[in-house]
Order: sequence, then C-alpha cells, then structure tokens
Amino acid sequence: MGVWEGRGETEYEFKKKYDYSIYATRCNSADWSDCAVSQKEDRNCDEYTDMFIICSNGEEGKPLVEEFSLVNENGKAAAAGELGQLRFKGFPVSEVDVLGAHVACKMMGFDGVTRLSMDDPQFVKLITDEDNTPNILRQLECKSDDWFSCKMEIADNKYAEKVTLACGAYNPNKADCPPGTFLDLRKNDPKISVCVKCPGGYSAGGKTGKCTRCDANYFTKAPAASKEDCVIGSCKSGTYMDKEKNKCIPCEAGTYRQGWVYHSQKEEKKCVPCPEGKTVAEGEGEGLWSCNWSGPCKAGQYLNKWQGCLDCPRHTWSPDNNTLHHCNPCPQFSVLPSGAGKSESDCQWCPAGQYRISTYDVCRDCKQDTYSLGSDNTCRSCPTGTSVPAGKGTKESDCQGCPAGQYRYSSRYSSYTECRNCNAGYYREAGPETDCKKCPAGTYVAAGKGTQISDCKDCPAGKYRSYSQCRDCSSGYYRAEGGGTSCSKCPQGTTVEQGKGTNSTDCKPCPAGQYYYYRGYCRDCGRASYAVEGSTQCTSCPRGTTVEGGKGTSQSSCKGCEAGYKLYGGGCTECAKNSYSSENATTCTRCPNGKLIAEGLGTKQSDCTGCPAGQYLYSTYEYRIRGYTYTCKNCSAMEYSEGNATRCTRCPSGRSVAAGQGKSLSDCEFCPAGQYLDSGYYRSSNECKDCVKGYYNAGNGGSCQQCPFGTTVEAGLGKSKDDCTRGDTFQLVNREGNSVGVGEEGLLLYRGGIACTWITRWDKNQNPGMAICRWLGFDRVESTTNGIKFGDFQTSKAMTLDRVRCSSAEMSSCTRREKSDREEMRGSCYNHHNDVFLTCAAGCPAGEFKNTNGTCETCPEGLFSTGNAVSCSSCPAAKSVPKGTKGTGPESCQWDPCKAGNYLDKTNGCLPCKAGTYSPGGKQIRCSNCRSGTTVAAGKGGSSGDCIGMGSFKAFASINNELADIEINLSNLEQRLETLELGGEEAEEE
Repeated sequence: MGVWEGRGETEYEFKKKYDYSIYATRCNSADWSDCAVSQKEDRNCDEYTDMFIICSNGEEGKPLVEEFSLVNENGKAAAAGELGQLRFKGFPVSEVDVLGAHVACKMMGFDGVTRLSMDDPQFVKLITDEDNTPNILRQLECKSDDWFSCKMEIADNKYAEKVTLACGAYNPNKADCPPGTFLDLRKNDPKISVCVKCPGGYSAGGKTGKCTRCDANYFTKAPAASKEDCVIGSCKSGTYMDKEKNKCIPCEAGTYRQGWVYHSQKEEKKCVPCPEGKTVAEGEGEGLWSCNWSGPCKAGQYLNKWQGCLDCPRHTWSPDNNTLHHCNPCPQFSVLPSGAGKSESDCQWCPAGQYRISTYDVCRDCKQDTYSLGSDNTCRSCPTGTSVPAGKGTKESDCQGCPAGQYRYSSRYSSYTECRNCNAGYYREAGPETDCKKCPAGTYVAAGKGTQISDCKDCPAGKYRSYSQCRDCSSGYYRAEGGGTSCSKCPQGTTVEQGKGTNSTDCKPCPAGQYYYYRGYCRDCGRASYAVEGSTQCTSCPRGTTVEGGKGTSQSSCKGCEAGYKLYGGGCTECAKNSYSSENATTCTRCPNGKLIAEGLGTKQSDCTGCPAGQYLYSTYEYRIRGYTYTCKNCSAMEYSEGNATRCTRCPSGRSVAAGQGKSLSDCEFCPAGQYLDSGYYRSSNECKDCVKGYYNAGNGGSCQQCPFGTTVEAGLGKSKDDCTRGDTFQLVNREGNSVGVGEEGLLLYRGGIACTWITRWDKNQNPGMAICRWLGFDRVESTTNGIKFGDFQTSKAMTLDRVRCSSAEMSSCTRREKSDREEMRGSCYNHHNDVFLTCAAGCPAGEFKNTNGTCETCPEGLFSTGNAVSCSSCPAAKSVPKGTKGTGPESCQWDPCKAGNYLDKTNGCLPCKAGTYSPGGKQIRCSNCRSGTTVAAGKGGSSGDCIGMGSFKAFASINNELADIEINLSNLEQRLETLELGGEEAEEE
C-alpha cells in the first residue's frame, strides 16, 4: 500500500475550528492487529505526524487540486488571463514567489502564470470571510514547478496583503506588460513570463525588464507609467508642500517651517513669519531658531543675531544705525565705559595720578610715592626722601617730605613707605628727613606731638614718668608736680583712688562698713560683720544676728531674722513650704502631718491648716529637703470631700459632680432624663451628655437605650420608650430630595443620611427591601441597585446605615448594624460602600399571586402568573414550569422530559431517534450516532450499549468525510455535556 502524508495548515485549521480529542496510533506492522490506539492528555502532536491519507493501488498519492482557487473582483472564478485573488482552501494567500504562482496556476489547470502583483486596488473591497476564518496562509514558496517542492506557512496576521495574479496559456514571445509593471526575468525559466507591479517606481510596461524609481521624497499612488505619475511625498524643514505643483517650495524670506510634512496629511503646514525685528533668508528658515535679529542698532551698540542689539564692550564705540556685528576700538591706552561710545572722540585717557591696566582695561591709582601726568599712561617715582599718597601724585611737585612730629617708615619686605608719628617721649623738627629724637630725662611728650625740643614737658601731679610715658599713680599712692619717676605711698590706714593723689592730704582713711585691704584698697565687710571708719579688719555680729554685706557700720547694725525666716549661712532665709518660725529664729518648724500653709509665710503654728471641702491633701517627695511637701488639689469629677481630707470619696454609681464642686454626698446627682453619664475612656470626663438621635434614657443613672427599629427620637429628647416615634427614619428621595412614588427609583436615606451597602435577600420573608417598602406604605419591593448615581446629593450625615437583617417582611423583625465613628469620618460611600437605590411597587409581581390575607405568595409548582394576579394558571399539555423555577408567564412553560430512544424537538416535543442513533431521553435535543460498524433500530437506542456491530474498519473516503465524522463526535459530546448539566440542576432541586 502506498500513502502520501502531510501536516501543517490542516492541523491549525482543526485546532481553530473544533474542540476535539487527540488520539495516537502506533503500529508494528501493516497488520491492524499489531496496532495500538491511545488518547493523549494534551493536544500537541510534536512527537507524532498529523496524518492525511489517500489510499491507492501502489501509486503515490497526490494532493487535491481543488484546494487552490482564483477569484475575480466580483467574487467569481477568474478566467484565463483575468486578474484574480489567489486563495487556498478559501483563504487568501498573502505571499507567493514567481515559481509558487506558476505552480498554483498549473494546479488550477492553466499553463502557467501571466501576471503577478500584490493587493491591486480593485480587490480592496473584495469580501472574504476573514473574521470567521482568521488563519490566512502567509507564504507559498516553491523550489521548482513541481508541487512537491513547495512549502506553505501559516500567517500570524489576518490583515496581511493578498496575492493577485492572472493565469493563462504560455506565450513564448513574452506578452507585453501593462503600464506600471515590468517583465520579471529573475527566474531563468522559459515557461514563466510574469508581469510584476512596480514597487514604488514607474514603468512604461511592454517588455521592460525593470522599474525606474521616483526621485527622492516622491512616490506613486497607483501603477505609474512615467515620471509624471510620481507624487511628492514629503518636504523637509524650510520648505512647504505644494500638491498642485507637485514639489516642495522654499519658505519666503522672513518665514520658517519646522519638521517634515507628508503627502498623507490633510492640513497643509504653511511657513510661519519670524517674530518682529527678526528675519531669515529664503529657504533657510528651518525653525524659530533660524530667525535672526535684523537691526539697525543705536549708537554705542552692535547687532547680535541671536540676542539683538547689545551694548558695545568697554573701550569700543559704534555710530548710530549700526548693522555691523562688532564695534570700533578706541586708541591705545584710552578708556570708555560699555555702551557709552558714539564716536572716537568719546574715548578718554586715564586722568593724572592714574594709569590704565591693559589686562582689565580699567584706570587705577598710581601707587604711593609715584605720580603720573595722565596722557603717557606711566607712573613715575618721587625723588629720594619725598612721598605722596596713592593716586594723589599728578606732578613731581606733589612729592613732599614728612611733617614735623613724624618720620618716614620703610617696610623691610617691600618698597612701601609712609609717614608715621614719633613715639611718645620723642620729637622731630621740620626740615630734612631725620629720625625722631628722645626727650631729655624727666620730660615727656605725647606720640606725634613733639615738633621741637620745647614740646618735651614734666608729667602732671598724680602721674609719674615710665619709659618715656606718663602713667597714673596706683591706688594708695600720690605724686606732686615737679617731675619724677615714682609715686609716694599714703600714710598707714589711709588711701586714695588711682591717679587722684597729688599730695599727702589726698590720702583718707576707709569709711565705716569697709576695711583697709592690701596695697591701699578699701573693701566691703562681708555678711554678718561690721567695721567703723579707719578699720583695718571687720568684726563679726553677735550670735543670732546678721547684717547685709557693706551695711554693717557698727554693732548696732546687726539684727535678728523676721518671723517666717531663719538664720542660715550668716543670712536670713525663708522657711521651707509648709514650715513656720517666730522672730530671731535660727530654725523653722514643719506643720503637723496632714496640714499645710495655704498662702504666705508661716509665722506661727496656727498658720498650718487642712484642705477645704472639695479638695484633698496631695504630697510630693522632694530630694532637696529630703522630705514631703503638700498641696491642695481639687477632687476629680464624680468625687467629693468634706474638708481636711487626704483623699476624695467617689460618688455612688450613676451619679456625678463637677471637679472640685463635690463638698458633700448631696452634691452627687443623677444625669437628667434624656442624658447619660460620659466618664470618658480614662474616666476623666465624667459629664452629662445628650443621648444621640434614636436613643432614650429615663434619667435613673443607666445608659441610653436604642429606640425600637423603625422608630426614632431627636438627640436629648428621648426620656422614655414612649418618646420614640416612627418619624422619617426611612425615606426614598429623588435627586432633588423629594419623596418618590410607586415604581420610581429613589435613594434610600436612614435618619437623613445615605444608607450604604445593606443586605438584600430575595426571600420575601427575609427581605429588608420588602420590609422597608411596606413600612413606607407600598406593597412590595421591585428592585434594588447599588452605585453612585446621586453624587451631588447633599445630606447632613453622609453615611449612617451599614446593613439590615430581617427574619420576616415586617420591620419589627429587622435589626441593623450602624457604622462606627471611624467609618463615619470617611464622609461618603465612594470607594468604601455603595449608595442603595430602592424601587417599591404595588400589587404582586409575575410568578406570584395575592392571597386572601392581602400578601403576595409564590405560585404552586408547575403553575405561572403574569403579575398583579389573584390566582395562577396551568401550562399547556406535555408542558410545565420546571421545578424550583418561578413561572412568570407562558414562556416559563417547558416540554416535559422525553423517554429513552427519543429526543426533544423545541417545536414538536419528543420524537423518536433515527436508525443508527440513540438517546437516553430527558432534555436531549439530538440523538448520538452509534460507533463505526454498529447500529440500532429507530427509537430503540437508549444508550451506546444498544448499538450492535455490523462490520470491520474502513478508511475515510476523503478529508470531508473525516470532518463530518469529527462533527458527529462533537455533537455527541455536546449532548453528553447538556445531559450532565441537566442532571446537576435536577440534583440541586432535589
């Protein structure tokens, strides 16, 4: 037996089109008994070969020629010589070489290919079934004109180009090609003569063997026969596109255009004028930066093409209306400020006494002891022995010697010189340069004041000469006039201030309260001591007395301490807190335990008292005194004290009093009705606060109680359960805040706040929506939705309700969970909860009926109602409402299940299966085929086991038969899945 096998496109086609199982067949010989068939878990045949078999009598099989087709622009088969779109198995071919096109034509019964092109315009609108069959063949490539040398690959992109070609008889004279195409001679095969479309160029056709490319930036829209058919495609910066003239036009002078412009752009990009004061040459404006300043500039400026008119640099000038890019230089050594030069006459030389530094082009003062005339830019040195300050020398005569009383100073490290004052005790007369001379012994003159010897004088009284200077006599010393190099000491026990002693009579004894100290100084006596006038030492005060330092002039100045003070370290010190003392005391006495001095100093024991009512004694240990100190502090809220207490007593449970106000048990009171006692997290608040909205309190010390669900009371007004009323707890409002009616969707509010994320159960006995609708006066709930539809709806409380649970449709059975303070702070339902929208209705919905009690009840099993009904209807014969399904109308009625051997027809009900097929019955909509080689009588097949064998294996007649068999198997699988799904639903109902 001979076989021909192949794989590739067909496998891809089956995988895309069918959901099928993969079986692997292994054979050890040509006998079927040596073969084994097994199902693969995956759907990959990489280790096997996908088999497409054509059986023959020993001859090699060949592929079916009807796989190729050529379709013209009308969707019909193309005739010989007619251009058509090439397809393989109905799918457009996207790429093909010349040999491949030749083979395709031969496969379709033509002699060969006569023309080959890609995606001709007339085929653009040719309808293909690409959306449903996306596997386009990407390439057909052949090595010779034999089909077995060809290879096909599957395209990844269903929008690839489509091949168009024309098949016909072989023409040895090589027929002329139409304009826009050329004769392809690349394949040296005399049997192939193909006209190929020019790729972006032009050709006159005929027997031309090549195309001529369009000039740069030009292209062709359609088959082009000459250069005139080339269309301008793009223009660079500095030009714009003129489609009528078919060329790029340079931008006019003073205009620019930036970036490329393309033929495909609908809006033409024109050239833009340069900003005012700027210009650019024709065709050179490639962007805003190409525009340069055009001038002219005023005097003292030059033209900078990037920045416009700028001031001339220093020492340069320019005339008015200057259009040059530079300025004219001044003559050598002359100077001129920036932008100040209108002509050369404005250039000036440095003034006398200065010179120009060429490095910096500035005038600077000549150094000391030099001068300049100005025009020659040179500083000259002064004659020897003369000097002039820096910048002051304008001529030689400005150089002078130092004046009397000064001398010339020269630095040993530089040529710097200056006139300095003669030192104190020295003089210099005017005239030739000489050094300063020392004054005669015993005489003195101030620095710089000695202009002649007669300026040297004796030191005045109270001073003495030391190293050519007059200095003050020290404290306790004096000197009279007449000169001298030392001062005289005052008599014993007397003294005089520094520099004030001119004779011995200026020396005086120390005053009372002071004593004579070392080297003639008087010092204050210390604390608790005294001294009379002329004392050389201080005397201590008697025991138990003291006096401030320097204030003790006699023993009578020493006194004892006042009451409330004690003698400590020679001075009087206040008694410690909660201690007392009498006059002249040396120690303080502490108050008895539990008592303290409320204010002021303690002068006697009776000043020690206990804390007043409403306060308690608080002690603190102080390391400084190594003991306790006491203060009175207010009793905390909810506590009281009756005076002289070391601790406070707590009020009875449920009663309270403000901090510091509890002075007896009678001050502790209950909070009034409608309020509760808030003791705070750490019991530090302890104040009466109003019960929040929806809560009440009778005022007996207990906590606030919640009103029954569906009722409410304003904050602080709930004094008993009777104060809770229905009010406007629940509301359904539209965007404007108005109440909605029957069948109108509204935003659910609870106590004025938007209700967020509440649980809705569609069991009417446990449905909060049903309970709320009935509470609002409607019959039932129609629908609920979540979503932020009223985003601009303003409420005083953005979120209130979190979820509602009900055990029946009555509000009295409902409970709720209110949002926490942490959740309230979020301020809205967005990104956390959803706004609830509720629609209430009147009457019963479809699938229900109103019973004698006036409530809605679900129709019995198998029956239906169409809404607002008071009873339910039966289905037609052989039909019923499925178990567990609500019958909302006649369309809810379905065919009853079929018996085995029958299938369910949607129009006629149960019908028997044909011969060779079977069905288990139930809701099966088609029968399954028996396995190959087996059969069963019509209407007798309830399962595959009822099918009886009828023969051996046989090969498929064609690929089409194989496809048909796969479709039957898929149908069987779909029926099986439907049976399994139906069985699962019935199991759930049971």
